[in-house]
Amino acid sequence: MLKKPRYTLNQKTGRNIFSKDSSAVFISLAKDSFGIIKNVSNSFETQFRYSKQDILGKSCSLVMPGNIAVVHDSILSNFIRRGSFNT
Repeated sequence: MLKKPRYTLNQKTGRNIFSKDSSAVFISLAKDSFGIIKNVSNSFETQFRYSKQDILGKSCSLVMPGNIAVVHDSILSNFIRRGSFNT
């Protein structure tokens, strides 16, 4: 029986997406809390300079460049509605 790999590699870069150099942000996709940060990885505070207690419950757009943040919610909405990023 094959074991699952302990870490997932990014297919484009070959890098471990859960390494100490990476951060994970878990957001809600529920209608009443859409795009709200529910949890972050331990490395988040070091990389983004927000404490975990300060960022939980806030919009994920706070940690994005402004030009992405302004369209992010509509991109997520379209993805959920269509099931893909393709039009």
